[in-house]
Amino acid sequence: MSVLPLALTVLLLLFLSNAAASSIQMPQLENRIVGGVDATILHHKHQISLRRKTCKECAYLHHCGGNILNEDTILTAAHCVGERDVGDFTVIAGTETRTGSEGLVARIDHIVVHEHYNASTTDYDVALLFLATPLLFDNVRIAAVSLVTTAPAVGAPATVTGWGTLSEGGVQAQQLQAVNVFVLDRSMCTAAYGGRFTAAMLCAGLPAGGKDACQRDSGGPLLVANQLAGIISWGVGCARAGNPGVYVNVAHVRTWITETVAANSLYDKDVCTLSIKDFSHLIAYHASLSVALGFIGGAETSITAHPYVVSLQTANGTHICGGALIKKQIVVTTAQCFVFYDPKQIFVRVGNNNYVSDGELIPIDAYRINENFDFTTMDSDVAVVKLAKSVKNSRLTREIKMLVSLDLSYGLVEVPC
Repeated sequence: MSVLPLALTVLLLLFLSNAAASSIQMPQLENRIVGGVDATILHHKHQISLRRKTCKECAYLHHCGGNILNEDTILTAAHCVGERDVGDFTVIAGTETRTGSEGLVARIDHIVVHEHYNASTTDYDVALLFLATPLLFDNVRIAAVSLVTTAPAVGAPATVTGWGTLSEGGVQAQQLQAVNVFVLDRSMCTAAYGGRFTAAMLCAGLPAGGKDACQRDSGGPLLVANQLAGIISWGVGCARAGNPGVYVNVAHVRTWITETVAANSLYDKDVCTLSIKDFSHLIAYHASLSVALGFIGGAETSITAHPYVVSLQTANGTHICGGALIKKQIVVTTAQCFVFYDPKQIFVRVGNNNYVSDGELIPIDAYRINENFDFTTMDSDVAVVKLAKSVKNSRLTREIKMLVSLDLSYGLVEVPC
C-alpha cells in the first residue's frame, strides 16, 4: 500500500470521527446529580419538597428539599428561606414527584435560622421550619429521620436525594432522584475551596466528579447509614471534577438543632412537658373538625387526617367539647366542658367524622380538672379524661405520641404512661 492512500485514509477517518462527535449528543454524566436513578418516597420518607411562591397570585413551586425531624419540624438550608415571609412557603410530605399533589400539605408557623448563618460565605447554612399544621406519620410515606451523633468517617458511603436539576443549569427532575457518593477527606475540600470551607461543613462526591447534588436540591439530605449526616448546601457547578458538593455538617450543629427543636416544637420526643400556651395551641389545632366545633372560616376535613380528634358529648349525641387522644385511654380537653354537665353524663366519641353517628361512643371512667381552673377568667382551662376502655390504633383513631406530663405552669397534671 502506498504512503499517499494511507495518509488520505487516516485523514478521512479523522474527519468522519469529528463529524460524528459533533452530530451525536453524548450523555453528560458528570453533570447528572443522580446518574439517572429514580427513587421512591417509600425509601426516603423523611424527604419533603419545600415549595415557594414568588407573588401573591403565583402557584407554589418546588424550591428546595428538606428533612422531617418530627411531626411539626423540618430541617433545611438557611439560604432556602432566609429573609422571606413564612407565607411564601408550604411543605409537601409523602410525595415522590416534584409537581405532585398526592402528599400532605403543611403550612409553616415560624422559621428559625442559625444565628451564625453567613449568606456571603454560606457558613452555618441551617434552618428549622416549625409547622402550623403538623404532619400525620404513617411510617410508609411520611416518617422522621434521625441525626448522626458524630461526623461520618472519610470514605463512608452516602446517599443524596432531591428534585434538583439533572445537569448544571439544566431542567429539574420530575421524579425524586437519588445518588450514591462518598464522604471525602476534609483536606480535599480545603484544597478546592480554601478558607470558605469551615468546620460547619463537610463535602461528598467522587474525586473525578460525575455524581453530585445540583440546583434546587439544597436543604435535602445526605444520609450515612440511614442517618442524616449532611444538609445539601452549596458547590461550584454540579458534579465537576475537583469541586465536590458541600453540605452542612450535621454533627457540628447537632446541639443547636436539638436545643432549637426543644424550644419550639410541640412534638419533641426528648421533652415531656408542654406549656399552657403550647397545650392550648395543640388543642386548638387538633380539635379542628368543622362539623363538630363550628369553626368560622374553616373547611371540612376528614377524621383520617386527624385521627386523634375526639368529641365529648352526651349519650344522646349532643356535642359538648372537642379533645385530643394522647394515650390509648387518655384524652385532654378543656376544663370548661365539665362546668354545666355531670361527668357521669359525658361520653367520648372516637373515630368520627359525624359527631352524631360515626365512630365509637365510650364512657368516661375518671377525670381531673386542673385545680387552678377559674371559670370567670378561663385561667388553667385544662382537664384530663380517662376512658372506660382503651382505643385501638387504626386509620380513624390514633393517639398523639409525644408527652408524659403536661406542665400547666400552675400545677402538674400527671398523665399515665
